[in-house]
Amino acid sequence: MNPFTLFFCLGPKSNYRSVLVSEEEIFCSPDEEELIQNGRPITLATPEGRFSIDCILEKLPAGKEPELVVVKTDASARLMPVGLERLSCPKVLILGDTHHLPAPISFLIDYAKSERFDIILSDHDRHHLHFFKRSGFSNIYWIPGLNYNLRPRPLSMDAKKQAIFVGQTGAYHPYRRALFEKAKGLDLPLEVRTAPSEVAVTLYSKNAISLNCSLNGDLNLRVFEILGSGGLLLTDRLSEDSGLYRIFEDGKEILSYLSLCELREKIVYYLEHEEERLAIRQAGFDKLRANHTPAIKRRQLMDLAFNGKVESELMLDDTRFISLASRDARDIMKDVALYQFIQDEHRRSSKVVFYADASGAVELSSARDLPRLEIHDLDRCDEDFGAEGELSLPEVRFLACADANSLRASLESFVGRYIVLLGSSGQDEELLAEISHAGFVATENVPNLFVLDDCLLAAQRWLGAGKNAAVARILETLDADRLPLETICQAAGWAIAIKRFDLSKHFLSICLSIDRSLTTAYFGMVEALINLGDLPEEAYMHLMEARRFEPIGEDGEALLKELEARLDTSSYRLKTYLDSIGMNPVCRRLDRPARILVLTNLFPPQELGGYGRKMWEFTRELRRRGHVVKILSADVPSLNAEANEEVAALDEHVERRLHLFGEWSSGLARISSSQEEILRVTNENHGVVKEMIDAFEPDFCLMGNIDFIGYLIVEALTEASIPIVHCIGNPTPGLPKGYRPSASFYRSGPASEFLSKALSNDDYPVSRPEVLYPGARIDDFIRLKDPAFDVPRIAFASILMPYKGADTLVDALILLHENGIHFQATMAGYASDDDYLNVLKSKARSSGLGDSIVFPGLLDRKELIRLFARSNILVFPSIVDEAFGITQVEGMASGLAVVTSATGGASEVVRDGVDGLHFEKGDACDLAMKIASLVADPEAWARYAKNGQDRSKQFSVSATVDTIERMFEGMQVSALA
Repeated sequence: MNPFTLFFCLGPKSNYRSVLVSEEEIFCSPDEEELIQNGRPITLATPEGRFSIDCILEKLPAGKEPELVVVKTDASARLMPVGLERLSCPKVLILGDTHHLPAPISFLIDYAKSERFDIILSDHDRHHLHFFKRSGFSNIYWIPGLNYNLRPRPLSMDAKKQAIFVGQTGAYHPYRRALFEKAKGLDLPLEVRTAPSEVAVTLYSKNAISLNCSLNGDLNLRVFEILGSGGLLLTDRLSEDSGLYRIFEDGKEILSYLSLCELREKIVYYLEHEEERLAIRQAGFDKLRANHTPAIKRRQLMDLAFNGKVESELMLDDTRFISLASRDARDIMKDVALYQFIQDEHRRSSKVVFYADASGAVELSSARDLPRLEIHDLDRCDEDFGAEGELSLPEVRFLACADANSLRASLESFVGRYIVLLGSSGQDEELLAEISHAGFVATENVPNLFVLDDCLLAAQRWLGAGKNAAVARILETLDADRLPLETICQAAGWAIAIKRFDLSKHFLSICLSIDRSLTTAYFGMVEALINLGDLPEEAYMHLMEARRFEPIGEDGEALLKELEARLDTSSYRLKTYLDSIGMNPVCRRLDRPARILVLTNLFPPQELGGYGRKMWEFTRELRRRGHVVKILSADVPSLNAEANEEVAALDEHVERRLHLFGEWSSGLARISSSQEEILRVTNENHGVVKEMIDAFEPDFCLMGNIDFIGYLIVEALTEASIPIVHCIGNPTPGLPKGYRPSASFYRSGPASEFLSKALSNDDYPVSRPEVLYPGARIDDFIRLKDPAFDVPRIAFASILMPYKGADTLVDALILLHENGIHFQATMAGYASDDDYLNVLKSKARSSGLGDSIVFPGLLDRKELIRLFARSNILVFPSIVDEAFGITQVEGMASGLAVVTSATGGASEVVRDGVDGLHFEKGDACDLAMKIASLVADPEAWARYAKNGQDRSKQFSVSATVDTIERMFEGMQVSALA
């Protein structure tokens, strides 16, 4: 019988056997192209989605009417021919996969109702047909393996002694993937691969055992393909409702397994028992050839469509089917919605467990066709999860009750993720309030289904009840990337409490990528690493990081010594870390310690900007190298900042005896208008320096900024034959134009190549200049961990003045906010003009950024280090030609990506597109775009940060002091000559 047939199907015709239904069929698909042979269509392309069948009928030969229409479609909604009622021929709907995709059953029920098919068939999912029966369809049938392609192969008597699986193990098959990955880890002779179907059947015939694993309890075509090729089928055990055991006998014609353990046992047994194996292969092959060839499937379809005949084994006559199909139809779509949700959880889990009262267990009986679903009594709902299952997939738990009182009594003790209200319990308002109080919220698409929304509330409750494994399950599935830092730290604490140190290590690592100054996280990480038995070097380095921020106490110091005794001193990672934080011995270029006079106008804690800090850094490093250092500076109490212990440690070596003939007001230098005053102060300072030379007897002088001091101090030094290295940090170095000190005793050290050229152009004394980059204490700023490159945490660290571009940054942040980019920004620095600072704050508030931008004021060194440890971007928006820009180097050393206006010498630090990004100075829009580009490309963001950290080593304090010592050494030789 070969009726003229329109066969609508997804996929190209090449995926199917040559004749699906009739020798006179036209294959219609959105995945096909139109093919006409001898005036007769072979394939026709359909539109995607819902379309009128008229667009296909008009392409048929004149006078040709279809005698049969078959539509095989699914919930992808890509193939939905409509208007079928105008055709007088039989119309058959073959249900595509109803075991996956969003709402697959309800979608096909709606489609079937809209088109009034004469026959509704399932070939994969017999166990779902009762839903269609309840929905009012009487014309539903089952023809398993309807469209498979029989490719018989000779039974191989010398089959390869292994098991093989041919098929997909990707994201849609989590259970299958986990099962076979575990199986391969058991040293089983197992091959898992993909192959075209014509190759797959040869593999089935030539391997001792051919495995199958359904996607979600479905009777898939692989069953028929394996048996049809003469392979031995070992498939996952399906429910009785699937129909598999109505057509093949388990243990005689096929084999099945329910668990990984049973799969392993059967593979091992049947590989060793060849005679039994061959007998089952032969029996399965014979059964298929007798009852399930494609010709038989075509005949079964024709008998249904034209004769109303169905064979007994294809009947839907089992007791359970009749019981399910006869249920009250009023709540059918609600039941379908719940089943579809459970089914999708089943697909992605190792097991689905329901705890239900007696009435609830009856209502849930339709879900029993899912192979890995269990229904237990309510009194077990507080049981802990126990040990990890055999597969690395979650176990999903539901609490389901038809009686409100039963559910209420179990609510507090339930350890699981979902609650289902069955029967009339969904109408109990007090119960709904209690469910909400327990941290559950209603789901959007499934009536009376509630999901645990506040996982942390549940974890805290379960922790108090001692249900550690349940707490672990919550923590294992926690999406920490979306949680506040405080919550992640809390989760880490819970993980430590239940001794899941692997989880605490995971959470603490996230905490430390957000805030690398969080000492409690370092201590927690040390505990986790020790308990996990990780290398002591890792614990040692984390404890060192904690100590770099604050004292670790006697117990911490004792632990540090204990770990130190166990270190592998050859560890490259440990050596690199100790080098980076300045823990390894310091080398000195000079052959002996020298007496060095440091002479500068401002010295911390009195400072304005970064210049004073630069001289402090050089001084500290010179002392670390064993030199004897005395600092001579002015005393400007108005510029005092609070001195930390490190700054105070140098204070005893500072004499603030110099005087100034000017001052700084609102961030600007203002020189005295009295020439007499200038001359008096200059002469006084000349005398003070001469006195210091006589008292201290320096070998060298390291000179800094001498604004408002007077150039005669240079004369005092050169007259005494004291070699001077002058660190020049701005284009006006405090010396008169054309003044050239003795070349034998004076070397200039501009802070950048840019500044060197600027000084030369302005006729300043730059004889034998050598660039002395201000030098950053990268050993203070570099961290063990990199920051997270997620939400921009932006740092600004400079004077809050217009020429430093602070307003440019605020305007750029407003643009980011308007474009939906979330960030946190800290604008640290001294504001000499309160009106300007208030304008910045007002802009931020009026733009809705009150919580996103903070102005902490001037930060001391430790506070600045902590700020950079909490940040992942440094913005350097200066609009003036900077001599250098030391905060760029400090930010780079901290692992921040630097976005800079690159003015003047600042351009020598960051290479655009290599170590960071440049933007047009004063252009807030360009700055906003550069920050947004980092958010859009986290890999580039991380790359700039890594390259910047490597480059920062070229601008370290140590590298610059190496140069200073070399200059001293050369000048000493020159003077002696």
